[in-house]
Amino acid sequence: MKKYLIVLICAMILHVNVEAKDRNSKAQVTFVYPLGSNGENSIDYSNNLSFNMLFGMNGGVEGFELGGIMNYNEGSVNGLQIAGVTNFNTAYSNGLLISGVLNYVEKESNGLQISTVNMNIGDFNGGQVSVFNYSNNFNGIQLGVFNVARNFTGFQLGVFNVSKKLKGVQLGVFNIAGSAKKGIPIGLFSMIRKGYYAMEFTANEVMYTNITYKMGVEQ
Repeated sequence: MKKYLIVLICAMILHVNVEAKDRNSKAQVTFVYPLGSNGENSIDYSNNLSFNMLFGMNGGVEGFELGGIMNYNEGSVNGLQIAGVTNFNTAYSNGLLISGVLNYVEKESNGLQISTVNMNIGDFNGGQVSVFNYSNNFNGIQLGVFNVARNFTGFQLGVFNVSKKLKGVQLGVFNIAGSAKKGIPIGLFSMIRKGYYAMEFTANEVMYTNITYKMGVEQ
């Protein structure tokens, strides 16, 4: 009997937590978590308008969020998110993310990200503009000094462009890819692991021996 009672209580607590995560707030203001209009329960609320003077922890955004230092959300972010230092989202993100240092999204993201560092652990569709861009599976445009993606489809423009599987164009000084059957790397140095490698020996009246080494793709 006690076991059934414990199971029932756990189920009720879980049900209450699930309902709490679905709460919606028109607007919230936080000085630094948990000093805000939603208090310690702010992580359970998704907000249409969210203002974090220093650091705020919330359940999600459905509209607009502005943070002086850091915006942290455990739920999805849809809309415009701006932070002085960091936007840190552990769920999905759709829209425009702007920060001074870091945009971090743990799951799928769609839209545009502008920062010093853009990190997407999940898939990304859209555009990234920063010094360092990273995404797992990427579809769109990466503009930065360092552009890194596991599976990349689209256009990479930077000093260092890296992808495991390239479908599209890499334009940079250093281009590195595992394979590029449907991709074209254009740069000073392009190394494709499963690409084109050739060494040529030529001679003429001026130069008795000339060695040329080519690598990249056949195109």
